[in-house]
Amino acid sequence: MDNARNDLETLGSRNAKRFLVALKPKYLEIYRDLLHRGISGFHTCEVSFDKEKIKNIIKTYGTELAQFRQTYRKYIEKNLDKISRILWQKEPSPLTILDYYKELTNKNE
Repeated sequence: MDNARNDLETLGSRNAKRFLVALKPKYLEIYRDLLHRGISGFHTCEVSFDKEKIKNIIKTYGTELAQFRQTYRKYIEKNLDKISRILWQKEPSPLTILDYYKELTNKNE
């Protein structure tokens, strides 16, 4: 925790208009209160995705992105509810969805 605070203080001392730091959901609980412990100039914004949002992202990626259409139709469409629930439980992030699509696409090829 001290190392993370020192790193943020160092990064915050740089001359930049905006600096974004993103944490994966599994690390959020550990670092949640870090910025409330005396590091000025930092503000937090929590982004979260519910099961329905994850489901919509999976469907959108599969129907709108040409590289994933075949994979979506072949492996995901019929099991969309189950897959969206599993991915949401694993890590509720669009990056998890993208990794899942890439893995399925690679196996399909």
